[in-house]
Amino acid sequence: ASKKKIKSGTSTMAIHSVSDDLGKPKDKESNKAFLLIPLLIIIALLIAAYERNMIWKDKITLWSDVVEKSPNKARGYNNLGTNYANRNLHEMAISYYNLAIGISPNFAIAYNNRGCAYTNKGLHSLAIEDFNRAIAIDSNYAEPYVNLGQVFHKEGNHEQAIALFEKAIQLNPNDYLAWNKIGAIYMDWDLLDEAVAALKKVVEVNPDYDIAWSNLGIVLRRKGDYRQAIESLQRAVKLNPDYQKAWFNLALSQEMLNDIESAKRNYEMVIKIEPTGPLAEEAKRRLVDLN
Repeated sequence: ASKKKIKSGTSTMAIHSVSDDLGKPKDKESNKAFLLIPLLIIIALLIAAYERNMIWKDKITLWSDVVEKSPNKARGYNNLGTNYANRNLHEMAISYYNLAIGISPNFAIAYNNRGCAYTNKGLHSLAIEDFNRAIAIDSNYAEPYVNLGQVFHKEGNHEQAIALFEKAIQLNPNDYLAWNKIGAIYMDWDLLDEAVAALKKVVEVNPDYDIAWSNLGIVLRRKGDYRQAIESLQRAVKLNPDYQKAWFNLALSQEMLNDIESAKRNYEMVIKIEPTGPLAEEAKRRLVDLN
């Protein structure tokens, strides 16, 4: 009986000794080691977070890391290509889209993206081929219809361009880029009421799209509705303070309303943004006439 009691007592003393020993000078080294463990864990976590932040600080670095770790997945190459394209490095972008397509030959998004890169390089026949391939793979994918329409628009085939934009809108009624392109074609055809309707749809869907506000302002100015034109153009320059064309048309609309001081200020803004070029030269000429 006494033997069991001793064991029980020893066990109880051992449990308490852990807390009791923490405050004893003789065990300072043990205490330091005990406190060092969580500190080391925190340092390790900070290093891991720093390394991850270094990877994430730049999207090209991020997706380069992805393709290095997953070299057989097409998505990483496609996204890496897109980030090169966003920097106007279209040749590099095409090389990565090629890799994505090589891994996944039915990757409609990669064909569409490569078509955009070809378009930006002026290689329209290759772009048309890629957009058609993307549509053949996924006929419900709206973007290649818009992009193909843009190529036809650039080549002067406006009827076919509108048909493609309308197809994109059928697939995605809120495709503001397609609506904007239709509006631009109607502007070219001098169908101003139709252009206004299309461009109002754009800013309804995406009120932050400065190009549509500028285009709407230009159409309204051409219709002689200078006050509404000014409102639209002011929205455009508020969204994009460096939008030279919008500033020029804003000044022109103000001049038409005989708001000469505002017009002069905004013609000066046109010149400040880009001192050379046709818009700056026309702004200079108008300033001379107004002074």
